[in-house]
Amino acid sequence: YHASDEVIRETMEKLNKGQVKEGMLIYSEGLDVLKAEEKGMEKGIEKGIEKGIEKGMEKGIEKGMEKGERNKAVEASKKMIQDGLSLELISKYEGLSIQELEQIKNEVENENE
Repeated sequence: YHASDEVIRETMEKLNKGQVKEGMLIYSEGLDVLKAEEKGMEKGIEKGIEKGIEKGMEKGIEKGMEKGERNKAVEASKKMIQDGLSLELISKYEGLSIQELEQIKNEVENENE
């Protein structure tokens, strides 16, 4: 069911009764309502798109910052491993797991070979 169906039905009733002016008035008012509804929908869609873009940008920035922090922790961990610090101590300060640090340690050892 659409508002346009109701407008058409009312218009046809008036025209069938010979009430042309009334029928045309209902039709004209119905068109105005439909146009207003369409504009409202367009605005709603635009706002939805804007919100989606905004949220996407926020998430992208957040992920980028997380990735940057992780890269910084990995680079600092490489230097600490090269300086002989224990993986437990590095884990405590950099927030990386022992398993991650073991992988980093293997990479550092392979680079130095």
